[in-house]
Parts: sequence; structure tokens; C-alpha cells
Amino acid sequence: MNIRAVVLVGVVTAALMLAGSGIGAAQGSIQLQGTIQRVDCGAQTVTLGGPGGVNTIATGPYTAVLINSTTVPLCTLRRYIGVPATAWLVANGRQFTATRIDVAVAATPPPPPPPYYPYPYYGPYYYGPPFWFGIGIVFGPGFHHHR
Repeated sequence: MNIRAVVLVGVVTAALMLAGSGIGAAQGSIQLQGTIQRVDCGAQTVTLGGPGGVNTIATGPYTAVLINSTTVPLCTLRRYIGVPATAWLVANGRQFTATRIDVAVAATPPPPPPPYYPYPYYGPYYYGPPFWFGIGIVFGPGFHHHR
């Protein structure tokens, strides 16, 4: 083999490697932010409204839907109508498909624990048997108030 053939094989191999490196590579994604306006579980779509207008986004079987970093089914988003969301989209033919939808809502604090009463509370007018027993001892038979 002469030097020309070796260089030609090297250049062709390098060109094929550079041209083929884009095959199968991930496409860039688009981030879309807006407020959830509608969730259609039958059509598997989510509608986000924002300053740029209203966008209906298709979802696929592998779309990750997260609420506060917890994975939930798509239809759970119906409870979050009016809440801000972020969707990451990739081109899928002639339309964009969501690969991930994130919803971040403020956590509500847990309710305070109920107050602890060591005895049952029956209200201000119930005194209970110990009270009446004590009254019976103090003001029992033979108690007469004399002047």
C-alpha cells in the first residue's frame, strides 16, 4: 500500500466517524413554562398558558410527571389547575412531545396536634362521681346547719 491509500483510508474513516457521531444522539429539548389550564386524560395532553400564549402539549407513555419531585400519573395534574408548571419538550415528527412535566407547590404545614387532656373533658357543668362523693361526705346525713 502506498502512502496515498493510507491517508485516503484515514481521511474517509475520520469523516465517517464524524458524520456518524450525530446518529442516535439526543435531540435538544425545549423548556416551556406556564400555568396548567387543562388536562385531557383521554387524549394524553396538557394545556399550559403563559405570556406567549396557550400551548397544548402531547405526552407519551414515558413522560415523567412530577409534583414536588414525586412521580405521579398524568391525570393527577387535574388537581393542580392554575398552578405553575414546567414542561420539557422534544420534537417527535411534526409535533412536540413532553418528556417531563414538573409542578412545584408549596407544602402545607401539618395541622397542630390536638391538646392533651389527661382526663375526659365533659364541659364546665359536669363534676363527676368523685365530686359528688366528696359533697356527700361533707354535707352528708347528720349535717344540719344550726344558728
